[in-house]
Amino acid sequence: MGQRCAIHNLALAPDGSCVLCRRTSSLPASVQRTFPAPDEPTGRLRRIAPALALGILALCAVGALLPRLEPSARIVTEGATDGERAPASDRVVAPSAALEGTLSTKNRSERSGSFFIPDGTALPLLVALHGSGGSGAGILAAFKASAARRKFAIVAPDCGFIPEAGTYTWYVARERDDPSPDSEHIDRTIDEVLSLARGRIAQSGWLAVGHSGGASSAPYLATHDWRFTAFGVLHGGAFPAAFGPLRPHGWFSTGQADPARTPAHVAEQAEQAARAIGTSLVENHVFDGGHDLLAEEIDGVVRFWLGDALERPAGR
Repeated sequence: MGQRCAIHNLALAPDGSCVLCRRTSSLPASVQRTFPAPDEPTGRLRRIAPALALGILALCAVGALLPRLEPSARIVTEGATDGERAPASDRVVAPSAALEGTLSTKNRSERSGSFFIPDGTALPLLVALHGSGGSGAGILAAFKASAARRKFAIVAPDCGFIPEAGTYTWYVARERDDPSPDSEHIDRTIDEVLSLARGRIAQSGWLAVGHSGGASSAPYLATHDWRFTAFGVLHGGAFPAAFGPLRPHGWFSTGQADPARTPAHVAEQAEQAARAIGTSLVENHVFDGGHDLLAEEIDGVVRFWLGDALERPAGR
């Protein structure tokens, strides 16, 4: 049986609330010693006993109605540093709640990156590489609405400063199996997001996409890592000599009025990539606009990726 109150034989329920039970014929010795001896007066005790029992019942009832305290879950937000996570709030968060913020891992220039994980499970992952002079937060913002609607996670690393270029941009791998100095940082940001997601991200079916100066790193990543089924080169180029052994599907696109990456230039890049990984695996698209990321372009590469990933096995 459960525990019992020492006074008036009240049974204690498992949650601590009390229930009044039938009086037993005898009391334990430890309880008997608290009562007066037979020759002592007991009238006062008999008078106060009913009131005392009612008081105990009232206290137990109040305790049962009090809300139970649960540990508060925390959302990772911007401002987090190594070994520390900044709370967005102390409210209880469901395991599948959306998460967004700044990553804690840092690159050679002490920059980190941004991430977004929508609500849901088995989420495919988009690794987004921003253009020269940009940031992970910027390219994440361009894809966030689509990610929330189509249910995929985003990790967007920051590049470092390259003195010879005089700006923040990416070191690019130009040979097969020869990662650039930025590759380690990209890998660490992916690992951090996988840890933050706690099993909610799918193990394969990922997309590596890059814009402008970050574009050529996307096919290198996707052709060396089996978890990717596709890559996207947006207003940029590629180095087929650096492609790995894998054969993901490839997307190339630019703006009709892009002065830096003209349609003719991007078409040539797409043709070279197609010869390296298979002509049937590469698409090339031109949209109205300039060098900036275009809404139709973002929607197009996401549709290309998710539709393609659903139709083909991850192992290619």
